[in-house]
Amino acid sequence: MVARGANTYVTIAHSNLEALVVNGVIVSLAMGPTPFMQSGNIIHAPCWNALSGQFLYASDSPGSQLYRYLVSDANIFFDKAGVAKLAGAPTDLAVLNGLLGVIDGGNGVNSDVSLFDIDSEGELTLRFTLTIPSPINGAAIIQ
Repeated sequence: MVARGANTYVTIAHSNLEALVVNGVIVSLAMGPTPFMQSGNIIHAPCWNALSGQFLYASDSPGSQLYRYLVSDANIFFDKAGVAKLAGAPTDLAVLNGLLGVIDGGNGVNSDVSLFDIDSEGELTLRFTLTIPSPINGAAIIQ
């Protein structure tokens, strides 16, 4: 989940839903795209969230990509799948001042840390990717 003021944007585990919770009450739900299929099994997303202005980015760990939602104080809407494609399953996101940091599981032995610029339309441009020679989990951007 991620919060701003009284608004909390929450992934509802194993449901393919994002919820906007205001003062403890669900006021809006957004259904994501068709769940990812793996060996005939449905693998649900989204997972982790990061908020930048009116854009909510959510990790689709099974699909190795990020989703984008549009949010306001009253609504949440699914906007776009595949705003970023990653080498592995994204395990955490962080946003600060027009930057989106993403950690993904890479190849299962190494992890990748990617940094994206966020433009005014919510599109992402890869700034760099760095491979870390171990599994990691947890993203933060510090300036």
